[in-house]
Amino acid sequence: MEHLWSVARYIARWHRCVLGTQITEMKLHKLLYFTQREAYILTYSPLFNEDFQAWQYGPVLPSIRSNYTVLREDTELPIRLSERGKFIIDSALREYGHKDAWSLSRLSHGEYAWINARKGLSYKERGVTVILKEDIAEDANRVRFRRLHFKQP
Repeated sequence: MEHLWSVARYIARWHRCVLGTQITEMKLHKLLYFTQREAYILTYSPLFNEDFQAWQYGPVLPSIRSNYTVLREDTELPIRLSERGKFIIDSALREYGHKDAWSLSRLSHGEYAWINARKGLSYKERGVTVILKEDIAEDANRVRFRRLHFKQP
């Protein structure tokens, strides 16, 4: 299991080096979510242990939310990730890294995991319901199926 802050720093550093801009907090949350889902797609297990909450604009990690400014300042700290972890993150970044935060938010709103965690909440409510890892795994199964059966030649 990877440490969340190493994953977040890796994504932030990629964004700065590849796209030439500092990642926004909203985009970081969404990329972390899609990276977690990618881990389930590729390995059937989570990349990191922390739970997302189903906020108004999509999945949010409370520890990232409360410490985002620290992350912006420590992106040069060493990143300790396994080769497996880097492979998973790179796979998610190839798929989603070039999309803007609002596009990622719209994509996350179509996820069963987010929809299930938002049951009973209006669109404008923040919500702090935990997004179940089992539900993220269910979304991963659907994506895995699509990738296997609808591959482009």
